[in-house]
Amino acid sequence: MPAPKSERLLNLLIMLLVQRRPIAKERIRELLYPDSRADAFEKMFERDKDELRSLGVPVEVAAVDPLFEDEVGYRIPPEAFALPDVELTPRRPRSSASRRGCGSTPPWRRRPRTPYGS
Repeated sequence: MPAPKSERLLNLLIMLLVQRRPIAKERIRELLYPDSRADAFEKMFERDKDELRSLGVPVEVAAVDPLFEDEVGYRIPPEAFALPDVELTPRRPRSSASRRGCGSTPPWRRRPRTPYGS
């Protein structure tokens, strides 16, 4: 029985993201779509690639072997898929903390309350 679509997409995303070099379509079939027929695999794989691309994932197509360009492979370059670094200004962390309900004093510096009010 084939895996659910969300599981297939996530597995394909992870597999293509960790590859340093393009991986051949047949290898992808062996690992991610082992129980599918050849024609069913082609359709599922094309739909899954299109779905990832529609979500903004840059699926790259390149030759598996740089010397022989007859076999293409797929990968996702991590640098093209990663989110940019978040840079916080000195004011931003305080405003974020106050929105969360934290006071100006961090919880570990507050004096514990005693039953006698001091």
